[in-house]
Amino acid sequence: MTDSILNARLAALEQNLKRAAEGPSWWDSVQELKLPSAIAIWEGLNRAIMDQAREHLETLQEIRDMLKYAEQTDDVKEAWRRYGEVYKQCQEFFGECLEVIGGLTFRYSGLEERIYQLADDLISDCVKDSTSILQWVAPTVPALPETLIKTLARMIGLRFPEWTIWTLPFTAHELGHVVIREDEKLCGFPRRHAEAWANGSTIERAKSHLNEYLADAFATYTMGPAYACAVILLRFNPLDAYRDDDEHPADAKRAHVVLTMLQRMNDAAGMEEPYEGVKVRLSENWQEVLRRAGQPDAQQALDAQRLEKLVDGIWPEFEHWLRPAAKYPHDEKAYGWLVAEEWYRTWKDQLEKGQLLNIQDVSPRNTLRDVLNAAWLCRLEYLDEPEHLDRTERIEEAAHKLCAAIIAERRKASGVRGAGRGATFKYGGKYAKRG
Repeated sequence: MTDSILNARLAALEQNLKRAAEGPSWWDSVQELKLPSAIAIWEGLNRAIMDQAREHLETLQEIRDMLKYAEQTDDVKEAWRRYGEVYKQCQEFFGECLEVIGGLTFRYSGLEERIYQLADDLISDCVKDSTSILQWVAPTVPALPETLIKTLARMIGLRFPEWTIWTLPFTAHELGHVVIREDEKLCGFPRRHAEAWANGSTIERAKSHLNEYLADAFATYTMGPAYACAVILLRFNPLDAYRDDDEHPADAKRAHVVLTMLQRMNDAAGMEEPYEGVKVRLSENWQEVLRRAGQPDAQQALDAQRLEKLVDGIWPEFEHWLRPAAKYPHDEKAYGWLVAEEWYRTWKDQLEKGQLLNIQDVSPRNTLRDVLNAAWLCRLEYLDEPEHLDRTERIEEAAHKLCAAIIAERRKASGVRGAGRGATFKYGGKYAKRG
């Protein structure tokens, strides 16, 4: 039994996929754009497109074989169904590839280059401080789609409207996914605990949720209160706080993991509860917004004990497999939270006096993580005063200025012009193909 229309559609799709599998014709045009630091991303994207095209070509051949030997109507219906799946997957994947190309072009147009350069440097610092598995950092990409996050495993996305100082800590969450995926020790955690965590759901769903909790814990562990502030105040949705989906656990559960990790860091900081004030403030704000949204109290609605036990299990994994410098603050004697508090007090004093926000005596040893924590500490002072929006904007601009000063001091100290710009994630000295 044959189907001339389906055969014609298979032939048309096959023709386009063969062009992609051999190296798409747009490749030369893309290279001519000569976008700085992005060539490795183009190469990774080209490689991913070729791999996807070859995989789909194999499926098309299977469908042709089905049609060739089809004896019943149901066989033809199954061939049409499989063709529809392949066609949809091609549309989604290649459409997202074009989205990345457009995003990179937008990034290097100059409109938002400043924030993406800071994201590159922040991620570079976190990689260096956290792990030896990843050695180089790819330029941060606007609006990286979910499909390509799974295909181009070492790219970090910063989506609109998260192109501000306040949302830069989110990059640590995306980096967490990369580190967990690449580190053979950490990536085993979801597999080992998935069956116990499933609790009636599928194993795959449990693994996805555990990966999300791990990424939240990693971001809190590396960024400190800055990530907790950003994700609770700017991302989690109180109206939908208790709804799980297949990929992500409920926001209320994630918030509890973040706050529990911050408490663990508080206990282990070697100082007198450095994060207690921020943690209490965030917890109270989150509970209040849940109440106003008509949601139940998180502590009562969640299996809080189970989530806290999960963090207790994650903590030794990070302590053992990540570098000591990964945890914020990594040097309480001179840098980290203490310097962030000092900058916060300086900015607050300058704001109250109507002065220009300015930090003196910047050192190459200062970190962008310290800047983000100082900025969030200062912003929390005016969180309940929307009339002081101008102060938030002044803090943001001062943070930009301070980050730029730190990066300039580092480059001066290294003696390498332009040091610190991103290249690409590398694994084992080779551009790694995603498994």
